[in-house]
Amino acid sequence: MEDKGPNLIIGFDQNIIKHFNETRKWAFFLSILELIFMLILIIFGFSFGYILKLLGQESVLPGSTSLFLGFMYLVIALLYFFPILFLLRFSIYAKKSIQNKDNSSLVTAFKNLKYHYAYIGIVTAIGIGLYVFMGIIIGIVAILT
Repeated sequence: MEDKGPNLIIGFDQNIIKHFNETRKWAFFLSILELIFMLILIIFGFSFGYILKLLGQESVLPGSTSLFLGFMYLVIALLYFFPILFLLRFSIYAKKSIQNKDNSSLVTAFKNLKYHYAYIGIVTAIGIGLYVFMGIIIGIVAILT
């Protein structure tokens, strides 16, 4: 009987390498765009109160609320950083593995892609859980009032 365990070797033909290389390029492009978006979030987070003041809206939100909202933008940017980092690492190690025909770089690339999707999945599950929890709380408050 043939062993199909972790030592199974899968060969990459030219079509697979071509698709892998295109995927790597798109991952790099998206990670750079996401880094730019994250930097915009950070800038907006630090300058949230000042922007409200420029727009003449500081009277709508008290100072502590604008600070809280600015802080929330920074938290979102921090949460957003890690999947971007994993996607960028995937593209860098994938390029290295293609150029050098290096199996350890290929393993590292796929490990970072796994981390990227695991992080996105966990954050999504937590977000859905928070929505359900908030829905229950709002429902209870609506029934009690």
